[in-house]
Amino acid sequence: MDSEDRAALVGKNSNDIVAEISPMFITKDHLSSLSGTQWVDGEVINLYIKLIEQRSLQNPGMLRVHAFNSYLYEKLQEAGHASVKRWTRKCNIFKTDIILFPIHVGGTHWTLAFADTKKKVLRYCDSMGGDNPKCLSILLEYLKVILIDLKCFKLIILDRARGEAKLSTER
Repeated sequence: MDSEDRAALVGKNSNDIVAEISPMFITKDHLSSLSGTQWVDGEVINLYIKLIEQRSLQNPGMLRVHAFNSYLYEKLQEAGHASVKRWTRKCNIFKTDIILFPIHVGGTHWTLAFADTKKKVLRYCDSMGGDNPKCLSILLEYLKVILIDLKCFKLIILDRARGEAKLSTER
């Protein structure tokens, strides 16, 4: 954190809001997870990924991004598609170029899965070089259900082990 950022936080209570992208916000307490050896707070991840999405929408030359929050994968894992079905009710996520899925692995490590709708693939990224076939399988199934609900695409699995799938307009 640079001195300007630190100055903005001086005198703030730990629950005071220091940044907001409606309806999400970050408090001083959330930001404290960025220093020392603490685990990065999920709300920090969610706000940052939402900033990426907003930036893509405000700049016509950039790839359009849809960013899910970090709770999506957790909900899918626990209760399946029905528990998050309304999250995409008002938007067709496949009209964007990139779909981001932040994944909190074991409560200790953040990874990212993303769907590239132009190249029609789903990938899993882990800074520690890990793979997560279970995660990819859950996300592939989720995307498949959304595509079937939209009645506009068919999902073709290319290589489940590598986390690759192809979205086809074939019916």
